[in-house]
Amino acid sequence: MSCLRLTQQSRRETAYRIETMTSRIVHLVVLDAIFVLITLQHRQSQDALAATGDVLTEHRI
Repeated sequence: MSCLRLTQQSRRETAYRIETMTSRIVHLVVLDAIFVLITLQHRQSQDALAATGDVLTEHRI
């Protein structure tokens, strides 16, 4: 009976972790979208973003 209880508890923890990670990912997507929208409004920011993309492309594994 104690094994059954332990299994049920671990399932609840896993569900909470998945919900927490999903929430964090959604928040990061929203922040990323806001950042991109603001960046696209300014030419200087677009140039900086392109330079950042070039550096990341060069260092990709």
